[in-house]
Amino acid sequence: MTPETEHFGITKALNKGLELFKAGYLHEAQKVYQEILRNAPDHSETLYFLGLVHHQFNENVKAINFICKAINFSPENPWYFNDLGLVFKSSGQLEKAIRCFEKAVSLHPSFAEAYANMGNVFLDKEKLEDAQCCYRKSLEIEPDQKGLYNHLGNICSARGRLDEAIRCYQKILKIDPEHAEAYNNIGVILKQKGKYGEAIPFFQNAIHLKPDYPLAYNNLGTVFHEMNQLAEAVSSFKTALHLDGTYVNAHYNLANVFQHQGRITEAISEYKRVLEIKPDHLPAYQNLLFTLQYDETAKNTEIFLETKTWWDQLRNALTGSFEHAYNHEAPHRLRIGYVSPDFRQHSVSYFFLPLIAAHDRSKFEIFCYAEVKKPDEITKQIKKMCDGWRSTSGLSDKAVAKRIHDDHIDILVDLAGHTRKNRLPVFALKPAPIQVSWLGFPGTTGMTVMDYRLTDNIADPIGEADKYHTETLIRLPNGFLCYSPPNDAPDVSDLPALATGNITFGSFNNLAKISKRTISAWSQILRHTPGSCLILKSKALADESTKSYYLKLFFENEIQSDRIRMFSFMPFIHDHLALYNQIDIALDPFPYNGTTTTCEALWMGVPVITLTGNRHASRVGMSLLNLIGLSELIAENIEDYLEKACQLAGDRMRLSKTRRGLRKKVKDSLLCNAESFAHKIENAYFEMWKMKYEEVSIHQQ
Repeated sequence: MTPETEHFGITKALNKGLELFKAGYLHEAQKVYQEILRNAPDHSETLYFLGLVHHQFNENVKAINFICKAINFSPENPWYFNDLGLVFKSSGQLEKAIRCFEKAVSLHPSFAEAYANMGNVFLDKEKLEDAQCCYRKSLEIEPDQKGLYNHLGNICSARGRLDEAIRCYQKILKIDPEHAEAYNNIGVILKQKGKYGEAIPFFQNAIHLKPDYPLAYNNLGTVFHEMNQLAEAVSSFKTALHLDGTYVNAHYNLANVFQHQGRITEAISEYKRVLEIKPDHLPAYQNLLFTLQYDETAKNTEIFLETKTWWDQLRNALTGSFEHAYNHEAPHRLRIGYVSPDFRQHSVSYFFLPLIAAHDRSKFEIFCYAEVKKPDEITKQIKKMCDGWRSTSGLSDKAVAKRIHDDHIDILVDLAGHTRKNRLPVFALKPAPIQVSWLGFPGTTGMTVMDYRLTDNIADPIGEADKYHTETLIRLPNGFLCYSPPNDAPDVSDLPALATGNITFGSFNNLAKISKRTISAWSQILRHTPGSCLILKSKALADESTKSYYLKLFFENEIQSDRIRMFSFMPFIHDHLALYNQIDIALDPFPYNGTTTTCEALWMGVPVITLTGNRHASRVGMSLLNLIGLSELIAENIEDYLEKACQLAGDRMRLSKTRRGLRKKVKDSLLCNAESFAHKIENAYFEMWKMKYEEVSIHQQ
């Protein structure tokens, strides 16, 4: 300080202002700084502090003005540039902020805070590599910055460098062994790597250190769900919600577990709770739409209105579309694009493989847009049979849509509908002139930009079904499905009842399809068939609490637990199919029939009794059985369902004869005639193109 400065008592006043500032008395601090400036208007430190006061008031224009004046008088002070950068950052002027931080570190190369702040700006700009470099530079100077290691770990995780991310979080724990967030983050990475068992203790440690940590409880629940420990998953999500009743992810994840367990009413309630809190939560909306298909109390009108509401939400969230050119009568090979997350070992592939294998390549070019993170042998088969393979995993909806448009796809076909990992938002951008829904979902997408849906007149009767679709229904003759049986299916056994002396019924459908009304009907069948038992197989049955839940439902219907045998997921398709050799009669659930399970049962010689309902999901069984000439197994009402099952169970000779000839019957039917099926699909594509050209021609006149 100069004698002149001392004369005005600036040092004392500055200290007083700083004390007031730190204590939060901003207006009082402001008055002190203004008084100093009346006597020393060029005092840079006072100008700087007054700028910080205005920044606290969110008066960033004034803050910038005062700090810039301070810099004019003291251009070599790195702190002034650093804090000016913070003000620019808070006001959204990110490029100016970066230039300030760069100036700060040029004046003071060991300025760790400025490097960290610059990294935060690059993070805001999603320039992850630049952010990473800044954080590492800051940590070289000051190694004990837990927050920066956390940022680095998050960046590494986002870039798929999972092991490096774990090392960052581990460094936090070396600095602070009681850092709950670091334990949680390591658990998240281990979960991403599929190491669920290893992830659990990290989430538990986080909870031990921070008992009111809903995020850790939620993450723990997701791991339990993956491991089929469903009771533990439900408990974890409920604890998270006890801590934070509006925690959207916990409500959503709890709903997913309920759906997995077949607790449909509870699942629907939780999905709706998510949408009350966050109306634009599109995944919850889509899962709600899917779950409503399982609901025996849901009306078609209700499902349709919910679907249209979902579409309104999606349409409002997305912008942009593409222009398309149309060629008269398709003078080139039509380019067909198929979009799916299920080009892998999945039930959808059993019905897609025969089509892609039989497509006429002189008339069609086939492109597949695959949302597949873990390819398998089925993926390789499909990839070999298409003209263009595009992985969409990790790409934004707009990026996928642009790729489709750049590929000049004529007809884009969605195979997923409102099922998991779908890319319906891509279709919302209309990247192809004609868009079609088929196969993966038993109802309308609700999208006005989806032009057609492929079905048949049994699954979707003319007139009744049309009013519940935004798409035009294209009803294929002789069924909308073609089944490709597994090559390694075991041989069909003799009728199991001949060896056991009793009839064994079975259903391998997921539990969401097994409604309480279905359980009531199956229980009546068991009561009317002395000595009979029922085999259930579903992934969720690995969970003891879920087993107990279903045994209780059967007990309430007067069926003892010793008459119900339960199996969970089997990793090998051969073992899964071999279990049918213990079953005499398969019982189709309702209101959501089986599809793949029905085809598998028939292929293994097991007749299927189905009950027809009033929407697509409850009419697929009827469509399949008609295709193979077993219409006598189709029931029109509950009484008919019970009678057909009991009559068939009482006729061992008929059962044995049916079993011996059923595989050949299926093989020789239209259900397995790939060439015929591909031909009728291709005719439908040409007809769509013709109608589109005629429509465009009319508009151009």
